[in-house]
Amino acid sequence: MRAFDVLRLVKETLRYKDTGDRKLESVKKYFGIESNGHRALDDCITTHEVFKRCLKLQENYRLQAEAKFNERLSNLNEMEKNFISELEKRLEAIGLKDKMVFDIKSDNTINFMLGNAQIGRVKLRGRKYKMQLLDQNNVMWLDIDSYDEAVTNLKQWVKYSQYLSS
Repeated sequence: MRAFDVLRLVKETLRYKDTGDRKLESVKKYFGIESNGHRALDDCITTHEVFKRCLKLQENYRLQAEAKFNERLSNLNEMEKNFISELEKRLEAIGLKDKMVFDIKSDNTINFMLGNAQIGRVKLRGRKYKMQLLDQNNVMWLDIDSYDEAVTNLKQWVKYSQYLSS
């Protein structure tokens, strides 16, 4: 028999300040779930309803985050799109393209990762372009003058990516 921890799901989904505590009665009240009281069958039905509503909330959060990311992605300039494409090509050549993920920070810096490990950041908009270079021991930020300089420095990202994956 398999079990699922609904309390863990509640903790992952709802903020403590929204419910005051993690008691079934409080979560039930938060969701506006009606039930007949504190009887075993009613608690099971209520717990199932909490489970369904938490899953629905998590899906909504995921969809909102995806929509926000897609909106930001659509606002990338051509240099940023080309940079991402070039990095993907280079990582594909060493079999790591599928492990690369990126997110866009509020200052328009793009953060690149292999799984949970950061491989670097780049900013290719505004008056100043910047690029972060990492290796096993150092983190270095460069002020760069052009897209071409950023692409030239990709060889260090690829080298570091190979190190991380070994």
